[in-house]
Amino acid sequence: MAGCAVLGWILARGLGRRAEFLENTLRAVKALERAVCLRRTELAGALAETGFAPFVQASEAMWNDMLSPEDAWRKAREGGNGPEWEDAALDRLFAALGRGGMEDQKAALREAREALEEELARAKKRREETGKLYPALGALAGLAAAILLY
Repeated sequence: MAGCAVLGWILARGLGRRAEFLENTLRAVKALERAVCLRRTELAGALAETGFAPFVQASEAMWNDMLSPEDAWRKAREGGNGPEWEDAALDRLFAALGRGGMEDQKAALREAREALEEELARAKKRREETGKLYPALGALAGLAAAILLY
């Protein structure tokens, strides 16, 4: 029974990690937006300034390998850093960064921020709805298995 409850708790914790990753991503996109649009920092430096590991890795790839933002993001994402880095909003953002004028950059950053805010709201809602459900269902499944085996 305890094993099933722990399994349910692990599933619930995964939902929390997704919401936490999205919060950090949203914070980094806002910082990137300020750096690029307000302070006019060059892109690789602005990515590094966010302190967000995925963006720092993309920045390093841009500097070290002389890659475009899109290729640098692809390289950072393929570095085996987990499935949470697979995000369509970030893929679209990095495809648009470095292309066009300042208005295009602002639009791409705004679109990414809005998409991440929506995704974060969905993740938080799902965490609230199922976060307590999974451990309880796991415990009940374990209890049912114990009854059947008894």
